[in-house]
Amino acid sequence: SEGDGEAGRIVGRMVELSRELAGQREDEEMESRVVGEINRKKEPARSIARRQKRMKEEREAREQARQSGGMEVEEAKQPPADNTPEGERDESMVVEDEAGGTDAPADGDPRDELDAAVASWRELAGRQKLCLELIANLCSTRDEVDEGEEDDGGVMGYGDDDERMWDSDDEARLLASAGACAGGDGAQRGRTTPSEDATFASLAGRDVPGKTLGLFLRWAAFLPSLGGDVPDLVADDVAEILEVASTCMSNMTSCDLPTWTEPATGPDGGRHSSGLAMFWSGLVPVLSAGETGRGTEAARAGAASALLSMLTSREESRCLVDEKGLETILGLLDEGGGTGADGGDDVYRIRTQCSAISILGVLCSGPHPAEVDARVCRSLLARLRSASADDSSTDPAGSCAVTHEVLNVLMDVYGGDDCHDSVMAAEDVVGHFQRCLPGFRRRVRKCSGAGSAGRGEVEVWNETALNASRFIKYCKEK
Repeated sequence: SEGDGEAGRIVGRMVELSRELAGQREDEEMESRVVGEINRKKEPARSIARRQKRMKEEREAREQARQSGGMEVEEAKQPPADNTPEGERDESMVVEDEAGGTDAPADGDPRDELDAAVASWRELAGRQKLCLELIANLCSTRDEVDEGEEDDGGVMGYGDDDERMWDSDDEARLLASAGACAGGDGAQRGRTTPSEDATFASLAGRDVPGKTLGLFLRWAAFLPSLGGDVPDLVADDVAEILEVASTCMSNMTSCDLPTWTEPATGPDGGRHSSGLAMFWSGLVPVLSAGETGRGTEAARAGAASALLSMLTSREESRCLVDEKGLETILGLLDEGGGTGADGGDDVYRIRTQCSAISILGVLCSGPHPAEVDARVCRSLLARLRSASADDSSTDPAGSCAVTHEVLNVLMDVYGGDDCHDSVMAAEDVVGHFQRCLPGFRRRVRKCSGAGSAGRGEVEVWNETALNASRFIKYCKEK
């Protein structure tokens, strides 16, 4: 991996040169205004001196009159027409703009140095992204699944009153798909080839999971360490690096690496009972980082996505979720987030919250105490209410995404026979569904009309609304 010092040095130089060039531009603009004003007047230098002298005499006369008892002083008349001889007129103070604004940068010009610094940064960031993308591809075993899922007929979008019901084959396919994504000895990890197994063993032997985690954590702390003055180019590249690193870690956790069951040493040198414990202890603190900004929000979204993949793909990792970890995940739902249209930070906050909601669904998919169920249910319903209050937004894509996740998780948690029915009744889950659905449908239509969400997203949201209406009927008949 690249040294943190080199990246910091390059960015520091970029900021320094940017400030220097900004100062030069301000000086040039001020000089240009002064030159333009003088040239517009074309006033002879001798006339300027006479006028300044006359103004001084007038001020002195007024001051003397005031001191002598308020004697009125006749205002000086306007000077007669300028009778400056023609020869003297030729000496008018007409200033030439020597720079002209088109001269090429001289040797050692800050613009050249800034271009060089930007090129160095892009080379460094490009190497990081390329390396992580290669590792992510090595750990990807979902090609066959993705190809089979693309042409399965698509997700149907229905109108508000459509009551098309799934048949038993549809339900069987859905359960089979859910089973394939579940943890334990899932079908995905069972389809590896000998060459893939050799690749995974090689990655584990070289501690690629631990090094990738360390790289992610260093980049997560990079922007906060620089302070608030960071070029947009740098912030965007760091966010991309964090996204690729998150994808890389997510793909790793879906592979049957020996790292996950063997003792591991974390990036900070700490010993962990397994690679899964190393990932958990390294990523959870990122979720609760107090800083804000594009880099921090991107890191938080990446950490949440990687943890969701780990908890989904590796069922044995769910025992790592302790009281503190659960509180951290629940706390992500309390953070305010916009619709996803007001800036990059809002987009990342929405991603983080959607991952946190899905994590809660994974944790509640197995046996769990009623007390935990009630805490999770209350947090989900609170976030559902806040998302439903976003009707006034012109682009409520983020609200639709959050509502979609919450409704699906609640349907998964309370759609079975062994759920905590008492909690569902006490928290009025069905009533929340009934109250939120009309607004959810309106926001989906608004996103569709504004083009702020893709066709696939709109179709999935419409299906969620349809399934929610069926869930209400199911609960009433239960």
